[in-house]
Amino acid sequence: MAASGSRSCLQYLFHLAHDNLDFRLPEIKALLALRSKPFHPCDSFKEQSPFWCLDHLSEEDVCTVMARSVCAKSAFELWGHGQTHSELRTSLLNYPQEKMSPYMQKGSSYRINVYTFNKTLSFEDRIKKIDAMDYLPFEGTVSLKNPQHIFCLLEDYGTDPNNVPEQPNYIYFCRWLVSQRNRSNFLDGKTG
Repeated sequence: MAASGSRSCLQYLFHLAHDNLDFRLPEIKALLALRSKPFHPCDSFKEQSPFWCLDHLSEEDVCTVMARSVCAKSAFELWGHGQTHSELRTSLLNYPQEKMSPYMQKGSSYRINVYTFNKTLSFEDRIKKIDAMDYLPFEGTVSLKNPQHIFCLLEDYGTDPNNVPEQPNYIYFCRWLVSQRNRSNFLDGKTG
């Protein structure tokens, strides 16, 4: 289901390593407890998924969790999500413009990465997916080497490598915040 445009707080998405599955939930709950924050998943939460959407956090909370986590790979400010690209579009168009605009102004630079879990896309397919997001009001310039802002289109194709669906089970569009790996690796699209 698409996100509501009238949310009072931001939602954050964690991309988790897909190993030590029994350790991920206790680790994230414990790290949030250190900041006196409850574990509050979004409606789309599935524990086995590598993508966890959480509510009631600040960007500082997210960065603190990432600094100590061994399970979390990257964290993002979630702008939109849905089970289809149509739902994603509706969700993104309902995201508050005032929260988007600081990252989309003229004079700024950006890059959009496409990351898929459990499916490999060709370079051409990734470009098509980025081009299909032309409804977003980006006014800055694209910079593949050194962007000021990084955005990600994340597609979850489930966890069964023997039964990969044609279309993703769930799709997210986010502003990248922090990764456990080196930033240059993330800029090169090496997020998996």
